Amino acid sequence: RVDGVNGRFGAFDRNERVSPGPSLSGSRRDTGLVGARRDTGRRAALMAFHDRLAALRFLDPACGCGNFLIIAYRELRTLEMALLREIHAGIIDRMDRLTGGSAELNVATLSKLNVDHFYGIEIEEFPARIAEVALWMMDHI
Repeated sequence: RVDGVNGRFGAFDRNERVSPGPSLSGSRRDTGLVGARRDTGRRAALMAFHDRLAALRFLDPACGCGNFLIIAYRELRTLEMALLREIHAGIIDRMDRLTGGSAELNVATLSKLNVDHFYGIEIEEFPARIAEVALWMMDHI
């Protein structure tokens, strides 16, 4: 819980119930959209979803050091990697057979999501610089 008056973080009350809402964590990531359809339109639907994902832009109006932006970027990249694996599964299988199991796709050329899709507003310069560096590190490490 965030105390809106002074911006400090606190703990949740044990008696307070919180709705978990939609999440990309744990096994839901693996069993959601990616494992849903096995028909002929699956690849086209996944490619269309990838295009929609690439068109999204994210704004954190009070980003501080960029935690929301960093976590959102990390989770969306994980989702994108799962999409790319599914979209190009047949190609990877064929390449594995040809190379003896050492096939790799160049994700940098296939990825449509990058840190330029994430924006943050911060009054103080130092936390804004930390957010920039942190997003750069998430993209390059």
